[in-house]
Amino acid sequence: MDKTMQNSLSRMYGIGLMAFILFLSTLVGAPVLPQLSQELDAGATEIPIVASAALATVVVVQFFTGILADRYSKRRLIPIGALIGSVSSLLCAVATHWTQLALLRVIGGVADAIAMPALLAITASLGADQPGKFFGILRSSQGLSYVIGPALGGVLSLVSLRTPFIVDGLFSLGAFLAAVVLLQDTSQARSEHDLNVLRGLGSVFSDKRVYLYLLMGISGCAGSVSCPASSRPKRN
Repeated sequence: MDKTMQNSLSRMYGIGLMAFILFLSTLVGAPVLPQLSQELDAGATEIPIVASAALATVVVVQFFTGILADRYSKRRLIPIGALIGSVSSLLCAVATHWTQLALLRVIGGVADAIAMPALLAITASLGADQPGKFFGILRSSQGLSYVIGPALGGVLSLVSLRTPFIVDGLFSLGAFLAAVVLLQDTSQARSEHDLNVLRGLGSVFSDKRVYLYLLMGISGCAGSVSCPASSRPKRN
């Protein structure tokens, strides 16, 4: 293996670690959301809103933030997403009403939607010669978060229902610092400000396959937010 490929792989493992942490922010709090929402005065119809807020936001907002990843510096977008995710998670720990919790979960979803397209773009750049290997690293890192996130959240909930959000906020803060220190974006961001981004959105939604992907993403989110009967508020 030549030195260039070795350096690219080293950077790719760093990107994979950031992807793992960023998706962890969406998933580590998932096990406690139904019960925490109930304690924050959410009814049976509001609990699924809180539980699905982050993932549904990621599905929808990435249509827009993907264009930002092509237009602006990826080195900036990833730390911005990580920092927003860190702050939103830490604030979830002090939420006093279910509407606040839902709004903060939406903000956390926006944070992931900002960072993930940039991570994908960097992966495509690093793995230009071996895209399968590099995207495999990224997807494995993301998949690992789906396994570890809920399990970690369940263990942390033994301390308190808010502990998963504190731990996640600290992890995301670590991802922010790592992104600032480690990421090197040699591409030049375009600085002109015009309506090209809006025109780009038009071209995205003109492809009918987009609506299929949107439907698949939303259906996946819907399957992940069903609440066990024990977590639903009892009605008199």
